[in-house]
Amino acid sequence: MDTKALQLLSRFGIPPNSRGYCGKSEATEIIRNCIATGDCTGVVEQLKQFQTLRAYRELLAEIAGLDPFSYKVAEAYWIGNELLEKVPEGLYGLLLQKLGGNNLQAEPKRVILHHSFQVLWMGARELAGAVPNLTDWVNNCLVRWGKVVKTGQDEVKVEVNSITYEYQWVTTRETLPLDAKLTPDVEVGEYIAIHWRQIVKVLTVSELKNLIAWTNEVIESLR
Repeated sequence: MDTKALQLLSRFGIPPNSRGYCGKSEATEIIRNCIATGDCTGVVEQLKQFQTLRAYRELLAEIAGLDPFSYKVAEAYWIGNELLEKVPEGLYGLLLQKLGGNNLQAEPKRVILHHSFQVLWMGARELAGAVPNLTDWVNNCLVRWGKVVKTGQDEVKVEVNSITYEYQWVTTRETLPLDAKLTPDVEVGEYIAIHWRQIVKVLTVSELKNLIAWTNEVIESLR
């Protein structure tokens, strides 16, 4: 099994799991250990319990002819890469089936098998009226990008790209204090990925470019 892929899946999976949103409660320490030590024993079994992630991974793997736990598949869903360009039309029904019979009736113009699509189309529509502040939920659940402007012990300040709803989703910018326990060596000036107000990864130039491009692609596709 690809340890690098399991560590990437663990990095993005630990914030929602630790809040009780995805997977089983015992997964938190198992996937945290995978990130810290590279010992990913038991991680595959735990990640299989992340139903939404599993649905997207399986579809991407089928389309690309890759293992569902390959790095390219993990990267495509959480950050974005060339695999998303291969997604054919007509997948919405199959995606809903893999998600466990989600009862959303409306169909989007385009299905993009990226985390931002799950948040902005599936999640936002399903949770509208069910959460106190939908925009806050969306920004927490999205994988956002930002630039570190100040470092400190376990917490850093980041200039973050967020979104708000003004008859459609639009991007905004704000500076926030964020949890940096998963990236203790992060430095001022670095660009990072954020999930549930936690810095999960320092981004390379190509990763930053892909995350921005595919998030914006999803936003545009939903207008």
